[in-house]
Amino acid sequence: MTMQDYWARWLSTLVSEVVPHSGLRLVLRDAGCGAPVFIASCGATSPESAWVTVRNSVGAGAEIALSGSRTREPAELGPTLLRAVLDLVRGIPPRPAGAAPVPGVLMLDDAGRIEHDTAQGRRWWELIDPDVLRAIAGACVPVPVPTSDGWALVQGQRLWPGGVACTVQPATAWQLLPVLRAWYGLSPRELDVLRAALSGASGKQIARRMARSTHTVHDHFRAIYRKLGVNCRDELLSALVVQAGDRADDDDRGRADGLGRDPVTQV
Repeated sequence: MTMQDYWARWLSTLVSEVVPHSGLRLVLRDAGCGAPVFIASCGATSPESAWVTVRNSVGAGAEIALSGSRTREPAELGPTLLRAVLDLVRGIPPRPAGAAPVPGVLMLDDAGRIEHDTAQGRRWWELIDPDVLRAIAGACVPVPVPTSDGWALVQGQRLWPGGVACTVQPATAWQLLPVLRAWYGLSPRELDVLRAALSGASGKQIARRMARSTHTVHDHFRAIYRKLGVNCRDELLSALVVQAGDRADDDDRGRADGLGRDPVTQV
């Protein structure tokens, strides 16, 4: 069973306890550009389906269509659906996707069929819905996309006279920061701490930079570990920084931020 099938069936089972229906369609949207990043469905949906839109405080959310339901506006499901969607997304490893470790290229026609691709592009094709690829190509900005193995980054452009060209690659740690804020619930201050850690700063350096006590920095790290499901700083960084190129980029950012190149140490 694919991740799309599992998510749709799980949500459908949850919703059916409150609103009987014959079909469900789930669309996750990027908190930044609003492009769909994940689509899943089970059963049959139609233009007459009742739609529920849920959003968290930073704009990440989903649209769920229910067909055959007796209620036209099942808005009372909103809080329950939002919690369920966030639980599903947070079950995805908060790390760069590793199923296809190098970028791949896909060229799709207007119907979403592959016209040309690279070998790595074909591997990404197995993880990402073609409707998502076409929609992101229309947005013309890089967009992080969830997969069963972590997060990918998709960037595309529309072709003339039709179709789209997409480049798909593992998202870097820096590209995942908006995802960690939107979907995994990291606060702005926790993101500041994580940025500094990715740059190689020690706990004391982070405290000085943020004009906070080391105790406060410890508290921020503990909150990050809890939200991302890791136990320590080494585990956190090994999950996020999985590519040599990403590590080099982080070192460059560290020098630019004036944080130096101190070795990463436990906090």
